[in-house]
Amino acid sequence: MIRLWLSREGHPPIREQLGAQLLLGILSGKLADGERLPSVRALARQLGIHRNTVSTVYRDLAGRGWVQLRRGSGAYVAPRPPAAGLDSFVRIWAEQARSLGYTIPDLHAALERLTESAAPRPWLVLDPDAELAHVIAIEISEAAGVEVRSSGLDGVQPDSLRPFFLLVNDGNAAAVSSRCPGLDFRRVHLKSVAEIVNGLQRPAGPVLIGLISRSRSILNWAGTLLTALGFGPEAVVLRDATEPGWMDGLGACDIVAADAAVHPQLSQVAPRSIVFRIVAATSITELRAFVTPH
Repeated sequence: MIRLWLSREGHPPIREQLGAQLLLGILSGKLADGERLPSVRALARQLGIHRNTVSTVYRDLAGRGWVQLRRGSGAYVAPRPPAAGLDSFVRIWAEQARSLGYTIPDLHAALERLTESAAPRPWLVLDPDAELAHVIAIEISEAAGVEVRSSGLDGVQPDSLRPFFLLVNDGNAAAVSSRCPGLDFRRVHLKSVAEIVNGLQRPAGPVLIGLISRSRSILNWAGTLLTALGFGPEAVVLRDATEPGWMDGLGACDIVAADAAVHPQLSQVAPRSIVFRIVAATSITELRAFVTPH
């Protein structure tokens, strides 16, 4: 027998609460076909309610074909025929809903809301640094195989963001929350300096390293990384790809690295350039789990 909870507040009535819970037990399979239900006296004593209430519920369920009343033996869960496709499923669903007091228009409205919420939402990376958001979006798009848009915060209206599956750099989540209070988003973790430095060794000889990005945040981050690796300012060329002539002199660098947004532009001046990626592997793995076939 399933466990039953009854509210004494008066709404809905005890009789409706008991009937709905017993029906849910039958529909869910927790009360199996042919299972004997407690006697009227036993269930009334267990729940602390009048026997007439239990008797009325049993008769109502019997009248609707969910329970069999056997004279001298008690109440049993009625055998149910095998489900006959979608129509049978909908009938049971509607029966369950009606037992809880919902109307057919209520079901239509709930189904429409469910359909809207189940529809895939476009992905959008949001960040105070629009260029950083663009780089994060490219990395996630390439790794997860889904189109990802990006946006800065300037001029953005919070209501315009609600249709999106929002992704926010964990380090700037507070700024986004302050600018767009109440907005739901998923945090994206970026690689720490320690994650990138781990396992790397400084080249034995002197080298000149060129690092390129359109994002000031990334350039600052890259400078910190190279300092942690032991490279001084004389060994590093940081280039802002939004400035004119940013490609000049890159051919003299021993190593050229660019973010995922800028790298495709380097094929002529630095064909052996590499991409440095900033999104943590843990976040990539988590986001891949959100991608399902539609």
